[in-house]
Amino acid sequence: MSRPSMIVRIRRLPVGPRLLTVIALLGLSLALGVVFATAQSGANAMAWWWPAAGIGAVAALCAPRDQAGWVIGVAALLTGAASTLAGRPAVVIVAGVVGTVIEMAVVVWGLSRRGDPLPQLQSTRDVGRLLLVMTLAAAAIGLLSGAAASVVGGDFFARLVAVTASHLSALLLLVPLALVPLPRVSGVILGRAVILAVAVFGSVFVAFGPWLMAPLAFLPVPLLAWAAFSASTLAALAHVLLAVTTAGVLTAVGWGPFAHQTGVITTGALLQIYAIAIGVTCLLISAERSERRRLQDRHQAFTLLLRDSFERSRNGVVIVQESAPGSWGVWEINAAAVSLLDPDFRPDEQGRWQLDPRSRLSTRLSEVGDVASRFDGDELGEGRPPTSISVEPVRNDELGRVLLLSVEDLRPVREAEAAMREQLDRERRISEALRALNDQQDAFVASVSHELRTPITSIVGYAQELEFELEDPHLREYAEVITRNADRLTGLVDNVLRAATMPSSTASGGVAVEMDLADLVTRCVADLRYRTAERSLQTVVRAEPGIVVRVDEAELARVLTNLLTNAIKFSPVGAAIDVEVSTDADAAVVRIADEGPGIPEGDRERIFERFYRSPQAVRDGIPGTGIGLSIAQQLMVTMGGSILLEPRQPHGTVAVVRLPLAEA
Repeated sequence: MSRPSMIVRIRRLPVGPRLLTVIALLGLSLALGVVFATAQSGANAMAWWWPAAGIGAVAALCAPRDQAGWVIGVAALLTGAASTLAGRPAVVIVAGVVGTVIEMAVVVWGLSRRGDPLPQLQSTRDVGRLLLVMTLAAAAIGLLSGAAASVVGGDFFARLVAVTASHLSALLLLVPLALVPLPRVSGVILGRAVILAVAVFGSVFVAFGPWLMAPLAFLPVPLLAWAAFSASTLAALAHVLLAVTTAGVLTAVGWGPFAHQTGVITTGALLQIYAIAIGVTCLLISAERSERRRLQDRHQAFTLLLRDSFERSRNGVVIVQESAPGSWGVWEINAAAVSLLDPDFRPDEQGRWQLDPRSRLSTRLSEVGDVASRFDGDELGEGRPPTSISVEPVRNDELGRVLLLSVEDLRPVREAEAAMREQLDRERRISEALRALNDQQDAFVASVSHELRTPITSIVGYAQELEFELEDPHLREYAEVITRNADRLTGLVDNVLRAATMPSSTASGGVAVEMDLADLVTRCVADLRYRTAERSLQTVVRAEPGIVVRVDEAELARVLTNLLTNAIKFSPVGAAIDVEVSTDADAAVVRIADEGPGIPEGDRERIFERFYRSPQAVRDGIPGTGIGLSIAQQLMVTMGGSILLEPRQPHGTVAVVRLPLAEA
């Protein structure tokens, strides 16, 4: 497992330590610049390698992107100082300063673009990005240096090639060392790296030694390629740097095939091109190796996941190959398949699973053609768990005939079906018991209601007789109270009897006639004048004349009376009840609005259920049975109308009755 790169680690440091690190890198850049610049003197002299470019680029990358400008400026000034100490002409110094600014700006912009992480050189795409950025940066300063050289009488092309190669090799050998992740080093890895370093040093010494001038510069390349393939990217780059440094030192003392180079390309430029070639080669090999390793890791992880899923699957999976007619070899089989197909598969002496050629499954598979098929496990014999077996045939020229078996365990399905049947039977028994209990309740209510009607009728009759016979106003008032409450009790008994004998699907048994809706509403309001007077309520009726509906008058009167009675019960003393009769499209509309507490939102969905009463009404002690609205809704359905209860602002309820007009 790799760790963050050197640049990432420096970026994560606090401000103080990070600043000191950047200053130290700039100081190292200055020291290397002075050493390599002063190695040669003269107006057209130049350093054969410029490691200050690589160190300065690393320092600029270590700083945050918004602070990289001052690092680039300081690095450019340090480059100018080194050229000044080496006695370079002013135009060369200026070109070097400007070129360094452009070079490092291209590196910082190309490698640390906003929102894009630094390339870790773990893919060929990262390496390609690095090569493009470094080539552009080195070419920029090479062009400026070539132009400056031509001004002072030098060769433009020779300076261009030499400076570009010098800076490009420095960037490619030093910057990647700070970009690649730092690996975890063990004793074995360190020992292997030391042995390989010794081998690389020896091969370079042989190729660039004093006793052999043959062009054997390629000799260390296989070792460097092996380092890039087997070791980490950091180790591979370190071996490349070792090889280039050794070759440079041996060339500087006059040894090796590059020491006495003639022509346009100088010895230093040729050495840098050599360094660039082996550096790029090792970077590409290392990146390709990293990509392949990541691909292998993903493939291995995916394979392990598939293997784990295969083994943990609740369904059985078997892959068999026909080795001979009627003989099947087992490629793969999971534990679920072994459990579900236990009589057919047996392990051999080596523990490998084999399909018994005498089993019914083997015979059944031999009958499978080239089309997918499906059969039940019951066909393989009795006493087996319920299964469903799907067979998918596959033919391959090399593998022959291969069958993929998917064995589905049906025991959970059978258990769920049995539990569902048992639950349905239990619910059916409960439903039948509740229906019988409800029938008994309705029969009891109907019987009691019929028994109550006779004494109530007698009470009403005698009370009405007393109203005519009594002359004392007080006694007549008492008789009126008896009559009024007896009528109320009669209405209650009628509601209870109607609820017990009228299912929701039963139509009205009355005769539908055309009638003036406003007249019926006015009469219903007048019939309840005694109850409104008891609570000092004001009932205001606003009706459009000429609204004709075709309904059962008695049933509609029952609905309106029920709604008016509810409005009276829930209205506070002294409140007003507004009744409005109007039309809306092809419907007649009656709105009865009260000023009561209103219906809570949670009770509106259940308010039309039989015998349901709002908890608020129960707490307030408002009398009622909870069947009036249920009966009213059923009656409206039989008449082709509807009832809707809406909230009234700021408080209260509006009962909206809609009926089709007689014309419609």
